[in-house]
Amino acid sequence: MTNSLTQYDATNNTASVLTGDSTTRSVTSSLQSLMNSQWDAAGKHSISYLAQLGVTTNADGTMTLDSTKFQSALAGNPSGVAGLFTGVGGTTGTLGLASQIGNAAQTMLNSSGALGAAQQSLQQQVTYMNSQQNILQAQLTQTQASLTKEYSALNAQISAAQAQQASLANELAALPG
Repeated sequence: MTNSLTQYDATNNTASVLTGDSTTRSVTSSLQSLMNSQWDAAGKHSISYLAQLGVTTNADGTMTLDSTKFQSALAGNPSGVAGLFTGVGGTTGTLGLASQIGNAAQTMLNSSGALGAAQQSLQQQVTYMNSQQNILQAQLTQTQASLTKEYSALNAQISAAQAQQASLANELAALPG
């Protein structure tokens, strides 16, 4: 999913929406590290890697499931497969992959986590931009009022000048000669 949002199209010289975004890289890196880690959740002689279940990470960061390998692992060691995800049967206090992913997601989402901090930063930028917009709107309103006043004064001067011209034209016309 992130590939379409983060890749750069060199052919068209166009960046995707999240190309170069450090938050996206951080979250992706954290999840990839978590998914490729060794797990000792189910204890001795258990399944320790997702790769043992046929789950592999591709060069582009996507994951692929070899269903034949998964079915074989599930048939040969169902408690080991379950233990990898749940932590059941592992050492006391050891969490399975599912809990670890949940904890990582909570950490990323809380206010001091990668996504929470990014959200706060973006909200601060929105607040700043809104205040700048309000300042500019006030300046535009003030400029408009000033120009309207200046236009009205110029219009009054033109009217006075036209009246004076008409008066002078009448006086000149009344002169003998």
